[in-house]
Amino acid sequence: MVIHPALREAGYVLDAKIQDYSDVALLLYSVRAGASECYIHALERRAVPVYCPRSRIFFEQAEILLMFGSLAHLLHVPKASAGSFEEEHSFAEYLARCQGEATAFCQKYPSFARELQQLDQMLQRACEKDGRLEGRLLARCFSRLLLSAQESP
Repeated sequence: MVIHPALREAGYVLDAKIQDYSDVALLLYSVRAGASECYIHALERRAVPVYCPRSRIFFEQAEILLMFGSLAHLLHVPKASAGSFEEEHSFAEYLARCQGEATAFCQKYPSFARELQQLDQMLQRACEKDGRLEGRLLARCFSRLLLSAQESP
């Protein structure tokens, strides 16, 4: 690539390598899958961490699938069934995939499966005692799931 000398002299061009990827941003016309997906996949193939907050790709990350599937398990959400609207059907399919990811993760990492089972029992006892689940208890369960998932691989 040819760089105009005036840009280099003015300090707009550095000859250094990127040390921290959080210092870099790609500004795209749109973050919808059609516009951003090719960039996201290209960067991921080169082991460059990617975060696109408005892209649906966020929900395709393994850790997000695992957490949704685990929470669906804890809340005893039945395996997904098709709803009457296309969006419900799409979400039902997504949730079924999340549940499958959580099941596969539990099979691969028995310690995570044990933690999930303990949390499930704790929530059942709380529900039997109080007749409902408090948000704080669910948040605590979610935190424990995150820690357990980080320790598993």
